[in-house]
Amino acid sequence: MPKADSANVELSSVSCTNPRFCVAVGAFRPHLSSMSYDGEVPVILRFDGQRWSSMHSPGATEADLDGVDCVSSTSCAAVGESVDAQGLARPLIETLHGSVWSIDPSPNPSFYPTSASQLQAVSCATITTCTAVGTDNGSGYPRGAAPSTGIIERETPTGWSVESLAPLVPTQVPSAAGGIFVPATPFDPTMLVSVSCTATLCVSGGEQHTFVSHDSGSWDTIAHPPLITNGIDCTPSFCLAVGSGGSTQSHHTAINISTSIVKLAGTRWQRVPSPNSTSSENTLNSVACNPSESCVAVGAFTGAPLDRPQSKVQGGVLIEIESQGRWRLLPAPATPSDVDDTLASVSCPSNRFCVAVGQSEVNALRVPSGPLKSYSVIVRH
Repeated sequence: MPKADSANVELSSVSCTNPRFCVAVGAFRPHLSSMSYDGEVPVILRFDGQRWSSMHSPGATEADLDGVDCVSSTSCAAVGESVDAQGLARPLIETLHGSVWSIDPSPNPSFYPTSASQLQAVSCATITTCTAVGTDNGSGYPRGAAPSTGIIERETPTGWSVESLAPLVPTQVPSAAGGIFVPATPFDPTMLVSVSCTATLCVSGGEQHTFVSHDSGSWDTIAHPPLITNGIDCTPSFCLAVGSGGSTQSHHTAINISTSIVKLAGTRWQRVPSPNSTSSENTLNSVACNPSESCVAVGAFTGAPLDRPQSKVQGGVLIEIESQGRWRLLPAPATPSDVDDTLASVSCPSNRFCVAVGQSEVNALRVPSGPLKSYSVIVRH
């Protein structure tokens, strides 16, 4: 990574069309201790097979990019969010045509009286056929109610349009204050963070639920999803999803989180045995496959190893590779005990070459304000 683009930069997604063309996106964070968008600007980096260089992003300040997909070295789509004049997040879509990025008008779903919306992943089957997913979060409700629903935006010949996963008809809920409005939906609150599309189907996932759409039709629920589905990759012959399963924390007791790998079989996910590190929490964030069913998944582990529970809190990257139907852990870059390294995304333009991107950050429990820097890993298999 170039120094100017590495410091205070989080990289969220990467897409490669060949070993000499990759695009990674993320955000520059001037205030590492802040959880807001204050001062954030989108970051776009290009890899030419040897080194990374910056590309100009037209996105304004207080914005970031979370997902990218390229169908050629001159055509890509990137999605994220930007903050409007009222301080609410709104979907952001940027597209590459030739060598210049531009902003596409993005509809705001507005499922709730007051809402903040963001797009977190995008997949393009062709240059003009892209699907983006994210979440619309309701706000302004009394008693701490914070409804949310997954959102899907599809590119059409006339621009981008919003699709909903279910009818969102407000219903009255009695309360001492005279009643509040909450959305009525057959699904629990859902965050969509991943999507992958081929010429005939799209599959999307996030927390608790996954969905499939055939030939741009309606979205149907897929049975037996992982607890969290962070990454999906579909080839013409199969779809694979990765994430995590188990629980997080219950009454101050840590419960193991393990990596989750599932393969789509008809309308159901079938679990695939997945290796884990010796750490207490493991998750996979992204997966990239080719038609021969050779796949690479990346993610991170956090927490002290189970065999050394009194050691320093630490985190490091996970790299898993599939070969002949079996998954195994690959040796990953070493992580200092006070640093959390995370691989957020992986793209494999060939059977023997993959690029993964993420970030390296001093553990927040030890030094809450950073520092943070982005980095990339090249995987050859």
